Amino acid sequence: MANYYTQSIEGQLNLLQQREPIDELIANKNTPEKLKKTLQHVKNIRRFSIEKLYLPDNKSYLYYTDLKRPYVVWNVFAAPEFSLSAKNWCYFIVGCVSYRGYFEKQDAVTHANKLNTENYDVSISGIAAYSTLGWFDDPVLNTMLGWKEHHLAGLIFHELSHQILYVKNETAFNEAFSTAAQRMGTIEWLLTTKPDEVTHYLDYLNAYNQFQQLLEATRNKLATLYATNESEQKKRKEKYKIIEAMKLDYQILKEEWPGNISFDRWFERPINNSRFTSTMTYLEHVPAFLTLFKEVNGVWVEFYQAVKNLSELENIERNKQLESLKSREIAMSQIVELIKNRKAM
Repeated sequence: MANYYTQSIEGQLNLLQQREPIDELIANKNTPEKLKKTLQHVKNIRRFSIEKLYLPDNKSYLYYTDLKRPYVVWNVFAAPEFSLSAKNWCYFIVGCVSYRGYFEKQDAVTHANKLNTENYDVSISGIAAYSTLGWFDDPVLNTMLGWKEHHLAGLIFHELSHQILYVKNETAFNEAFSTAAQRMGTIEWLLTTKPDEVTHYLDYLNAYNQFQQLLEATRNKLATLYATNESEQKKRKEKYKIIEAMKLDYQILKEEWPGNISFDRWFERPINNSRFTSTMTYLEHVPAFLTLFKEVNGVWVEFYQAVKNLSELENIERNKQLESLKSREIAMSQIVELIKNRKAM
């Protein structure tokens, strides 16, 4: 564990030491024009996040760091071969989370290999950004800049929302809240800046929702299988069949979507229990937070307070409330109309 904390501290310090003020980079004649333009977009997004979404007004995203690599960290996820309960790792400050992050890819691979020998299903994901929860002034990273403007905006909204609220040992709650804030914030951003793109974004979210439902259905089939008294050999064989059937279902499903929307990259990597647990961690409670947003009439400050109230409940009662909210799931188009009506007032 000491070695892990050492690489974490060194990686974070290296990231901070390379920071350059965005305003200075924009003013510098030697800064490439493409980078200047993108950093100006970041400034606009950050201002919007403060003025319209009431996200924290601090020094986060006032600086830029070029790490000269495609990801800032590589996260390792793991789950037992016949279980959908994610392995957790516990740390100072943040508590227990369902992943372990490394600033060097090879370190992540080494740890993943060790977990493989312990009969875990393991996966590694490159991560473009993360939040230090306000402990440091998070910079914009080169790893964040290859996306479309509204995806960049959503990423910034996601990471800043972690600074609004973070509950120790509750990865699924934290990530679903931030994912919901990301989606609703992106809709508000598009309605303000590029209203013609809202329909395409809704198409993407609709496809994402169907993708999520496919994962949930497959996960439920696997959970049923794992609960049986079948032999490990039989479970292994059936597990393979269930995952292969999901791949075929996906090929049929994506034919219904616009041609520029797919989740092919998710299927390009080996699929195992850790892939299900890591993906669903971000998605499972999202519908509950969307409903909660509607119930406060799309008022951001009231939404944050309602989420805080939820976070203060005991686990059993909180999960009960989340399930109740999820049962009243609303369409993203209703969120659009809600935000339009509020903006018109």
